[in-house]
Amino acid sequence: MAAPKIKHKMSQTKSTPRPTKRGIKVRDYAELKKLIARTGKRVSIMLGNEEIQLPKSEQKLFVDAVLEAIDIKGAQKNGSILSTQEVADLLNVSRPFVVKLIENHQLKAFNVGSHRRVLELDALAFRQKMRNEKNEALDALAKETESLCLEFR
Repeated sequence: MAAPKIKHKMSQTKSTPRPTKRGIKVRDYAELKKLIARTGKRVSIMLGNEEIQLPKSEQKLFVDAVLEAIDIKGAQKNGSILSTQEVADLLNVSRPFVVKLIENHQLKAFNVGSHRRVLELDALAFRQKMRNEKNEALDALAKETESLCLEFR
């Protein structure tokens, strides 16, 4: 997939990539984020030889979608996108349980075709959340046991 091209009108500075006839070619997430932050101008998309002007109201939605797509593509390159079975192995639970977590919106996921995928960071955060909840429950149980003067043998 080719890098997105952002075309805009703005004053030129040394740190800003120079536009060509066809716009600015953005090579990475950080560069795109800086470029968007610097300009409040309208953004247009070049698809082949056709230029599409985005209305101001839709510009933020488009930019957010592009940045999210770049995040997902970057995660794919780093090997940090997991299948539901890999998440199940990481969490030490069954794959159907992971699917249930995804369907109940307890674990963030996205679809690649008909397959569910989870970012590794989301899976690790969920695992930490599960561990924290387990530890809090065990601490509460220990306090209850102490208050009742019970002993474990």
